[in-house]
Amino acid sequence: MLKDLSTQTEVTSLAARYRLPAVYPYHQFTELGGLLSYGFDRLDNYRRAATYADRILKGANPSELPVQAPVKNKGIGAAP
Repeated sequence: MLKDLSTQTEVTSLAARYRLPAVYPYHQFTELGGLLSYGFDRLDNYRRAATYADRILKGANPSELPVQAPVKNKGIGAAP
């Protein structure tokens, strides 16, 4: 994720200047003028990671835990 707000602003403004329809991975880009953001729900992933940590701390073997992919996605469009 681009942590620097000036970099996020620059990326969205360049896409707008050159009229490039862009889809961004984080909702902060739409707040800065980006067209659309679509990506996984980070909060849901943190919750799921906490359940993994809990299972490991309770004695589960990490190599026996299933690999999981993000299941909850979010799409946010810019206001007209």
